[in-house]
Amino acid sequence: MPSSKKEPLGAPPPSESNPTPSSLPGEDSPDLWKLIQGWAWKRFGLFGLVVLSGFGIWWEWDHVSKLPGIAPLVARITEKALPKAVPGKFNIALTHSKGTTNRRWSI
Repeated sequence: MPSSKKEPLGAPPPSESNPTPSSLPGEDSPDLWKLIQGWAWKRFGLFGLVVLSGFGIWWEWDHVSKLPGIAPLVARITEKALPKAVPGKFNIALTHSKGTTNRRWSI
């Protein structure tokens, strides 16, 4: 049975006249990571984002450790200082120097 409601010629079909939010161009569905970040920011502030980011880095460490600049940064952070010298005693510190071959300096 034909509909009693007449539409003007050239009008888009009813399904196209009211596009759904997912069919709008340029709009993507919300990203889960961004939703969690927004929730953590509202709930815990900067501290929450730092903790959440730290957890994300830890979770993806296999990938993050291969990024450029991460290996030297980790080496720098985990570097240990020489122990304190004992006063009144003879103290010697031995190091391995880069750039030496056969115990000779390469200049």
